[in-house]
Amino acid sequence: MTFNVTGILETPTGIGTITVSDVLWFVVIIAVGVAIAKIVSINVRRALAERLPKNERELIAKVIYYIIVIWAVIVALPYLNINLSGLLVAGGIAGLVIGFASQSVVSNLVSGLFLMFEHPIKIGDTISVAGVSGSVEDIRILSTIVKTYDGIYTRIPNEKVFTSNITNYVHNAARRFEYGISIRYE
Repeated sequence: MTFNVTGILETPTGIGTITVSDVLWFVVIIAVGVAIAKIVSINVRRALAERLPKNERELIAKVIYYIIVIWAVIVALPYLNINLSGLLVAGGIAGLVIGFASQSVVSNLVSGLFLMFEHPIKIGDTISVAGVSGSVEDIRILSTIVKTYDGIYTRIPNEKVFTSNITNYVHNAARRFEYGISIRYE
């Protein structure tokens, strides 16, 4: 009795023209993709351990993990004779819908990145922006937290911070003050 590996691998599975070999390649590609995604996400967590807070670090690691896994699935799908053109059309339509739905989020995200690179305000600065005056407590990706003089924490979307006039009272140490002094004519 002989053992024929090629015969087993070329055996049809009963689903179209998919063979056992195709299914094995699909599983191997997915497994390698998941392993690479785990390794990359662990390294991202380590690299950002002291640079970002835990919740932001975990979010970035999860997004990277799922992007790699989805990429592995897309690479593996042709082995199961699945035509990706329909998936591309559906993805394009979904991308348009998501794009229109998340305009303000993307605008706040881009504005937050510009605020972080340009540094018009820093944590601890006393500012007046968009009708809110107070001390900057935190600058996040999507919003800026300002503690008003009344002790109320106000979240201002970064798009509003970036597009409106910012009055920073402590940015420059030398300031000009005007005093009105009245003198009697006697």
